[in-house]
Amino acid sequence: MLKLKEDGYCYISDIGIKYELLEGIKIGGKEKNTSDIIFIMLTNPDYNVDNNIVGYLFGAGMIESNLKGYEESIKKMVTEFEEKNFVTNNIPIIVYESEDIKQYGEDLKYWCNACGDLHHHGEYDIEEKDLPKELLRAYSVLWTEGNGSLCYLVEYKGEYKIALINEFDKDYAKDTCSTMAKLFDHMKSKAVDFSEMEEFKTAQIVITEEAGFLECHEFVVLLPCDTSKDLFDKIAAILYENMYK
Repeated sequence: MLKLKEDGYCYISDIGIKYELLEGIKIGGKEKNTSDIIFIMLTNPDYNVDNNIVGYLFGAGMIESNLKGYEESIKKMVTEFEEKNFVTNNIPIIVYESEDIKQYGEDLKYWCNACGDLHHHGEYDIEEKDLPKELLRAYSVLWTEGNGSLCYLVEYKGEYKIALINEFDKDYAKDTCSTMAKLFDHMKSKAVDFSEMEEFKTAQIVITEEAGFLECHEFVVLLPCDTSKDLFDKIAAILYENMYK
């Protein structure tokens, strides 16, 4: 979708990758913008592609009057670019930016905390016998406290899942000489990397901006409750070994 920023438009793809819309080029030491061409570019260096220019469109001065038409054209180019450069196994990658926090809270409901204490959507405590059968199986077979990720029983848009969550907070940004904005882009890049792996073909990946504890970013991997223990442990190990690299 097209999104208006302070310095112009960008495009966010269906798998959460941001592309810049740049008008014109710089010639010599003096900036000189063309009046008619829009370049669609992948400017995040975390994505290793041979050519970061997605394509271009004419009619820079007309974009405001035909946003829908431009968005359809850009989406077609971006889809072709991502099919060529990224193999995503068609798994969903859902991105919630800071303005989407309320929607995220409505979409994701918790049935336990990170210590395994059971509750119903944070409203009241429950016992194992109160869990839906899908979550009871996940709790009995899969839930763990020591695999490198925070582990939760959840309900995402009405479907029962087990979630592995990794957080990126302001202290981590400071310790790594990074910024929260760069870490958010890093998470999107990791989502694409993981989506290319066979182990993640039944997963959903959810990325949130400043939606976690103390406004941390969250990288959420949602897995079916009937996931095998071996596969669950393997995915947890992949996250542990690669998430923060």
